[in-house]
Amino acid sequence: MFRRIKLTTFLIGAVVAAVVLGALYLFGRAPYVIAGLVIGAFGFGAFLWARRGFGAMRGVALDDLKRAKPGPVTDDPRMAMLENGVALMARRVLALETRLREVQEFMHEIRGAVDDARTSAVDAAAGEIEALSGVVRDLAEVVAQHEAVLAEGSPRPAVSAPQALAPQPPAVPDPAPSPGAPSFVREAIEQNRVELLLQPIVGLPGRKVRVYELSARVREGGVVLHGDDLGAAAISVGAGARLGRYLLGHALRVVRHLMSRNRDVPVICPVDLATLADPVVHRELAGLVAADPSFTGRLMFRITQAELRDIGPIEADALAGVRDLGFRFAMDGVTDLRLDAQRLAAHGVSLAKTPASLLLAGAEGEAPTEIHPYDLSGLLARHGVALAVSEVGTERLALDLQDFAVTLGQGHAFGEARPVRQDILDAVEAAPPEPVREADPAPSKEPSEPPQPPPSGPARAPFRSLLRRTTA
Repeated sequence: MFRRIKLTTFLIGAVVAAVVLGALYLFGRAPYVIAGLVIGAFGFGAFLWARRGFGAMRGVALDDLKRAKPGPVTDDPRMAMLENGVALMARRVLALETRLREVQEFMHEIRGAVDDARTSAVDAAAGEIEALSGVVRDLAEVVAQHEAVLAEGSPRPAVSAPQALAPQPPAVPDPAPSPGAPSFVREAIEQNRVELLLQPIVGLPGRKVRVYELSARVREGGVVLHGDDLGAAAISVGAGARLGRYLLGHALRVVRHLMSRNRDVPVICPVDLATLADPVVHRELAGLVAADPSFTGRLMFRITQAELRDIGPIEADALAGVRDLGFRFAMDGVTDLRLDAQRLAAHGVSLAKTPASLLLAGAEGEAPTEIHPYDLSGLLARHGVALAVSEVGTERLALDLQDFAVTLGQGHAFGEARPVRQDILDAVEAAPPEPVREADPAPSKEPSEPPQPPPSGPARAPFRSLLRRTTA
């Protein structure tokens, strides 16, 4: 605006000067000359005055602009409200853009994690399928060999267990009887006078039966041998392997009985590592799993803490072979709370039983432990091992266990060990696999089987019979 005023003033002075000079040129008279000079001087002075005045006005305006506070450029309250609303919307749009950018980055991370998980799951499934394919090929070879032998009518050849399933070391024979061992133990085992008991392991606090534990007992006069004492006595008289196979066979009958009643409750079988290391027993287990894979979730094998800590390479291979079939182990006989949860999970242990008195002693500092007993259950659970507290005899003790956050309990407070009914032990299915068999059975004791016609449908009974004959 100031530039326009100065330019106008200059143009007025220039026009006046031009008119005066033109008059002087036309008329050439002195009065006009004087008048022109006076008017020109007046115009030039007005130009200088306007220039200085408007310069001062411009400086004052600039100072006012510098001292002006930020705010709406108008005094209209509606316009000010509109300007404030526009500014608020601009800030919210900027915040929304920032949030959208964070969401996009988070979605990108989730997409990458999902891709990694999908790749891992596919790799694991591929490995399992490859392992199952190897098992099926081995079984197909065994079936083909025996079909050829049966067609020719020649004696059956000796068939070795598949390399991937059977442990390599041969079965260890029972030691010779020791002089101080009770003699009635061997007779009781040979005459099937071993009493089998089932004791429940219940879930807490609901007390619903989650697991059954099978145990053996022998009575002779006033002497009663039960559990580990019976196992040690059987080994001392040279009948340890026979007792292990006896327990395994009857444990399978109990499992089948529970399956027939739609009871999805696992059974713990108290066999020793020597029985599991027997190639004959291992082949029977492999055939059992091939015929019905659900057995792996219904049958567990007992192992003590001492056996697991002092395990050698032969026993470790036998344990790994059974674990690879899908079976899991229940660790019993815990005398030390310093448990390595990662090592237990690696050996296939899914249940660890510890006495209630040991947990209470650890909580009071009377038993060595690397972690407070209150946190032991959570530590084991993070590695897939459930903690069961045994020897719970009273309700008061059951209430005290709530501080340890245990989910499984066993003892007289939850249910006593009861004998298994004889009709369950005597039950025989159409053609079940026979896990209880001597390493070298006598041919005269094995009943002859009539030839079976080829099945019209995908029946399992002939296949089980064939697997049983291959392991004889």
